[in-house]
Amino acid sequence: MKKIIISIVVLVVALGGIYYYKNSSVNSVPKSQNQETSTAQTNSNSVYTFTPTEDTSTWKTYTDQGLSFKYPQDRISDIKPITLGFAIYLKGQPIPFALFASKDSPLEESVATYDLVHKESPVFKGADFVTKDVQIGTLSGQVMFCTKDAVPCDTTVLFPLLNNTKTLVIDETMAVGDNKNLNLFNTIMSTLTIEP
Repeated sequence: MKKIIISIVVLVVALGGIYYYKNSSVNSVPKSQNQETSTAQTNSNSVYTFTPTEDTSTWKTYTDQGLSFKYPQDRISDIKPITLGFAIYLKGQPIPFALFASKDSPLEESVATYDLVHKESPVFKGADFVTKDVQIGTLSGQVMFCTKDAVPCDTTVLFPLLNNTKTLVIDETMAVGDNKNLNLFNTIMSTLTIEP
């Protein structure tokens, strides 16, 4: 009889823990975004803010296509044009660290497309996604976070351009769990200015 009671108690506690985890991870910033090493913050109005972890006063400024941001020359090897935008490369890395591109669709359509891509891609199988409002200057957009096993796996930022006929897509392409690059991305994003 004791075994049955203990089994029931363990089952109830486990199910309660699963319920709490699922409900809290859907309605909040991903766990890894709240850790000390992360720079993401949500203010009281639930608008996501990119917060720098480094002094950017000596960083070089990149300006092109109505965008301007600072970056560390000692870690960024190149900023190369790509179709409808540009890619940022870290020194010693063959794939881009971040992509900035323009998409010919309104913000809502772009958010829905990226949401579907994330959910259908085998790369993100089993991942959790959270979308938050974000604002840079007077421009409001959306930021989409992906976490897998409570570890960051992707950050996509989308802003409407040209009276919402296009969307600026900024995709951070870090490796899963790479908080060092996540912090660099957040610091670069904290210096971003966009001409509406």
